[in-house]
Amino acid sequence: MATVYFSSCKFKAAYPETFHQLADYINKHFAMTITGCCRGNLELLTAEDTAVFICNTCAAFCDESSQAQQVVSIWELLANDEEFPFPDYQGEALALQDCWRAYDKRPVQDAVRQLLRKMNIRIVELPENYEKTRFCGISVLQPPPAYYGKFAPQRLVEAVPDYFFRPYTDEEKTTRMRAHCDAIATEKVACYCTACAVGLNRGGKKPVHVMELLFPTAQ
Repeated sequence: MATVYFSSCKFKAAYPETFHQLADYINKHFAMTITGCCRGNLELLTAEDTAVFICNTCAAFCDESSQAQQVVSIWELLANDEEFPFPDYQGEALALQDCWRAYDKRPVQDAVRQLLRKMNIRIVELPENYEKTRFCGISVLQPPPAYYGKFAPQRLVEAVPDYFFRPYTDEEKTTRMRAHCDAIATEKVACYCTACAVGLNRGGKKPVHVMELLFPTAQ
């Protein structure tokens, strides 16, 4: 029986300093193994193991292509960590962007909000939040990687909205991102997905990953 943290290639590439700060914290405070790319390590999981994710695509892969019967987010673990040194943002108001890839993962959504409140951040909810969200930046406005069909066909092929994963032009992508961001009241927007962050930035907002907020010394 093992607990394995899938640290996300994309998260590491987008936030290298925060990635290492989180890894250091995990090594000191949690009894879990940190592994690399989920696609190359899914087969190592047994039914007795717990898979821990930060990336919502990794979560889908673990759900559909591993034997692990327990798949939980790092957000849930940190939200229940009594030793975590939460920074204080003194009531700063931030809009929160929920990710389509986690639209039905209420424990993830609730844990993220719990963490923001523990950091004294006032959450500005978007009209399309929780299960209503259909946002994941421009990642859903282009054909998907072929491995989606191999590792998560139900989640990322069969159960997607009709307009997802079609070949949109760069101009169309930017127009959609700007329209989305124009409806967000705050300049800074909290998110928990690297693809969401890219889309928010393209639409003219200043995205900040929740893990960046948790580890401000890495910024």
